Amino acid sequence: MFKRIIPFAHDLIKQSLSKEDIAVDMTAGNGHDTLLLAGLCNNVYAFDIQEQAIQNTKRRLEENGFKHVNLIQDSHANIKQHISKTVKVVIFNLGYLPGESKHITTNFETTLKALNEVIDLLTNNGLISITLYPGHDAGKIECEHIEKWVAKLPSNNYTVLKYQFTNRQDAPYNLMIYKHE
Repeated sequence: MFKRIIPFAHDLIKQSLSKEDIAVDMTAGNGHDTLLLAGLCNNVYAFDIQEQAIQNTKRRLEENGFKHVNLIQDSHANIKQHISKTVKVVIFNLGYLPGESKHITTNFETTLKALNEVIDLLTNNGLISITLYPGHDAGKIECEHIEKWVAKLPSNNYTVLKYQFTNRQDAPYNLMIYKHE
């Protein structure tokens, strides 16, 4: 009956992108979100600090015949060093790289810096999807800081949706930020 959090976010992303748009996966991970974006538009960037994540994403893209993705091994906080154009969709899938060390996680300082950078690049009618994971210590802290940050976004410019199963306290959830015209 209810969609899980990732399929829910993907449905909104699919409705938001056209082939000419620019999309960014701020946390490439194992390449699932990057693959989705590559199938929807011709201008895709994917960031990750871990070489293993970049290799996993590259392999997934090659297996599916996509060669138009710019893979960047760098912190998402440095987005403006790599992209100066406006972007239509941005995906953050926070936490740690599945199947790898749980000690290497995203953290609220770099994620907030990245959000502050990318919000300036977001085009009108643009969308930022953030999947948060409160089930581990670093994730709980990151959730608290990001929730405070989105709560301060001016409602005349942005709409923020929280998609969460409230009877599952430590379950992942989505924040979707839509920039008005």
